[in-house]
Amino acid sequence: MADEVLNIIDATRDLPDEKEKAVIHTYALTTHVTMALPLETHSTGMSKWTIEDDLQYNTGNYRKFNNEFESKKTNTKSFAVNVAVSGGKVAADRALVKINPGEVRREQLNTVRSFAHGFTADFFQGADVDGFLSIDGYIDNEDFWNSQQLNCGASADSPAVISPDKIDAMIALHNVTSRTFLYVSGNVYLKIKKDSRGNESGGYNVNYLPREFGTFAGYYDDIPIIIARDGKGTDYFAKSGSGTNSVSAYLVTYGEENMVGIQQGPPDVINLETGVLKTFEYEHMLAPKPYSRKCITRLNFIKDAIA
Repeated sequence: MADEVLNIIDATRDLPDEKEKAVIHTYALTTHVTMALPLETHSTGMSKWTIEDDLQYNTGNYRKFNNEFESKKTNTKSFAVNVAVSGGKVAADRALVKINPGEVRREQLNTVRSFAHGFTADFFQGADVDGFLSIDGYIDNEDFWNSQQLNCGASADSPAVISPDKIDAMIALHNVTSRTFLYVSGNVYLKIKKDSRGNESGGYNVNYLPREFGTFAGYYDDIPIIIARDGKGTDYFAKSGSGTNSVSAYLVTYGEENMVGIQQGPPDVINLETGVLKTFEYEHMLAPKPYSRKCITRLNFIKDAIA
């Protein structure tokens, strides 16, 4: 039986070590994915689960008097995934620690943040190795999720700018809850924002509030839009096609019966000493796990442009 926690910070709330807690919280607060992803703990590092292909209301909620209940659910499939180790070593020269401890701390924090950015990029489009399946991996390699994609343009060589009709089609494929988010590149966000301003019928279904600056860029039909960028402002999503301007966008719904992360246990911060270096290691055995078909949806062949 898995133990569920809300997110990485909640998993480490009772840690007594202030340094360890500060490192883990820095990692957790770096990206929207590392903040939002709920976790389940499996001590073996292996998760096995069954996805039911029929919605719950098809099981039959009533029975006749003096009759047994009979389930109508007939189509199920089992899946399994192993956690993969994310993180790495953070090192500084011990002499530099004495000369300029403030600068060392800043660089250590930036290194930890880079681990979080790496996990976030792999969460969407990572190579499917060592038991780690990204969202692309589930959609491209598992028949169960293959239907959770549609195309904006004809191909990577012939992408099309995103439109409200295409976003609406994504939403129609998806299980939308209060924990659903739309992840896009910077130019795709700008195209959505441009469309929200520019027609005579009052604009499209995008609304902006004064507090929405930076990561939370706006809403489309009450779904928050997240600009998927790393700490340097570079888009996470790889560009493809002959013009290297075709990107994808993703809808993700987090939650107990939707997208979660499985972990072998909470993150570890391990102090090390290597030669003249003062080092510690951040290590988290973690992998994405979509419980339902419609908690992940991808829109392919979007032109990474405003017009």
